[in-house]
Amino acid sequence: MSKSTRAAARYLSVNAYDPNHIDFAKNVAVCGKTDCTDTEAVVPRLTTDNVVVDPEWADPAGGGGNPVRVTIYIQNYEFQPIFNLDALLGNNRFLTLPASGSTTMYYMWTDPAAHP
Repeated sequence: MSKSTRAAARYLSVNAYDPNHIDFAKNVAVCGKTDCTDTEAVVPRLTTDNVVVDPEWADPAGGGGNPVRVTIYIQNYEFQPIFNLDALLGNNRFLTLPASGSTTMYYMWTDPAAHP
């Protein structure tokens, strides 16, 4: 997931900060491409709903323009190991573990923009 968030943050840091590129960055985090049609997620069960884009603005009041930094992070994702580790403890369910990753990068796009 660290590689996924890094790739998405890198993508978004050099493209216009607009709704389309935000969606593309989420797709990059999920499947490694800007369009996930007919492509499997890089991590099983990871979806764009798990990917959060968090910009940091120079003006904390949100006065417009481009962000200074963008952070991509994964939330609400449960990792399920290949082997049923919980069975070793005598339980009849699959053990899941919370997993996350995040990356922050400076925003490099220089064209004027407005908040989406």
